[in-house]
Amino acid sequence: MKHHFNHLLTLVISSFVLSSALADEKAKTVWRTTLPQAGQSGICVQGDNVYLTIHAPIEGEVKGLPKGKDIIGQCYNRADGKLKWEVQLPGNVEGSMLEAWHDATSLFPVADEERVIFQNLNGMLLCCDHDGKEIWKRAFEAPSPDIKNCRVYLQGNTLIVALPTDELAVKAKGKYPDLPFYRIHGIDIQTGKNLWVSPIVQSHATQYSLVEWNGKPAIATSLINLSHWQFNRSNQGFLLSVKDGTPIHKFPIPKCNPHQKSQILENHYLIALSTKGKTHFQLLSPKDGAVTSDIQFPLPHQYYGWTGEQHELQEWKPKFASKGLAGRRYPTHSTMHAYGNKIYYFASASPSIGCYDLTTQKATMVDVPVQVLGCKEIWDVKDLEFDQGVRNSPGQVVYSRSPGSGRGPHWGGFGHMNPAWPIRVGNMLYWQGVLGTLYRINLEGDFSPCKVSWAGISTDGGHWSFGAPAVVNDEVYLRSQLELVRLEWK
Repeated sequence: MKHHFNHLLTLVISSFVLSSALADEKAKTVWRTTLPQAGQSGICVQGDNVYLTIHAPIEGEVKGLPKGKDIIGQCYNRADGKLKWEVQLPGNVEGSMLEAWHDATSLFPVADEERVIFQNLNGMLLCCDHDGKEIWKRAFEAPSPDIKNCRVYLQGNTLIVALPTDELAVKAKGKYPDLPFYRIHGIDIQTGKNLWVSPIVQSHATQYSLVEWNGKPAIATSLINLSHWQFNRSNQGFLLSVKDGTPIHKFPIPKCNPHQKSQILENHYLIALSTKGKTHFQLLSPKDGAVTSDIQFPLPHQYYGWTGEQHELQEWKPKFASKGLAGRRYPTHSTMHAYGNKIYYFASASPSIGCYDLTTQKATMVDVPVQVLGCKEIWDVKDLEFDQGVRNSPGQVVYSRSPGSGRGPHWGGFGHMNPAWPIRVGNMLYWQGVLGTLYRINLEGDFSPCKVSWAGISTDGGHWSFGAPAVVNDEVYLRSQLELVRLEWK
């Protein structure tokens, strides 16, 4: 009850902090809304509505890592944050809540002017109009593992989403059940029926994306073997047609970071290699997989460390002593992103955002706080304020792994987790951290401390955030497992 009371108290406190280098920028909390249950979807804004998903209520005493199969799609008023309506999305298989890679709520809703589409990764697609009236729904057989393929796009009248197949990817072993392959589907948003199904199979861990290839839209995807799940196929990358899912190009991929996100940089496929003692990127030709650019550096060319009062140019040294992190120079799992002619990433062994500029061929690293609590910035993971377990607003512990575990924020601020893809709006990049801290990066010019600022959702350490924000003009909508918040950031 004490935690719940303290959380309710913080709801009336507007919390925001900016980098000292960007103190002239102003932001205001417009409203805050307590979410009735936990969830980790991103935010979708359409017209006057704000959409997200949460878990169904948890009944009875909570022990260990709670599981559930059903979730709820919600619609909030954009002007005041009040709940307008909600819909039930039943699933067919139980999965853990707030799992550090994906849970049933991880897929953010997508919408156009007529409809919104929610997905329960445990087995349901549901399309409604903007008043919550059902247009169509589609159940599917979800696999048992908690890690599930999780990307969705609207491309004209086509919903692009990966769904599990009945094709076996890996046979059951020990505590792990059978794993199916996935295929990307093109679904008619008016009827919910397939327009096409891609012939290319993917794994449950594939991170595909909608990209531009030679000036036209395409889907970049891959099938990469994992350390603990081998698919008995060589690593391959693909560019798929958005019209029918067929391959435009397929090409071999060398051994690389298995959890990277499929991206195109200057018409080439970008990968990160887990090379000991250095950061190592490669650009591959989608036509044949040839390495067209090999980028390696043991240390950033410039490192702006935080002194406690300001950023100063320093010699880079790893700051995290966690087993498995010491000495790592390559990006934290799943945090490499390409924009323009730059590669952004979080460092594994330091609380820093890195940026490699293809034009200048220089890498710059800037320290950022891993947690922001009101006006308090926390720059070292050993100082994190974190409750004993992640709690929902009723005060139930819905995630009980230690923050110092392999799937906790002590590991490079992100750890062995799947943080949200950043959202680009104009020349600004909005990147959600896992402890309620949102980073904003100005993509223009050379990367430096004056190009990055941050905002915190809360004044206490109880916020766990994986979903991408939504940004409309100066309005920023973001959520944790506890709250939905609207900021105005000018």
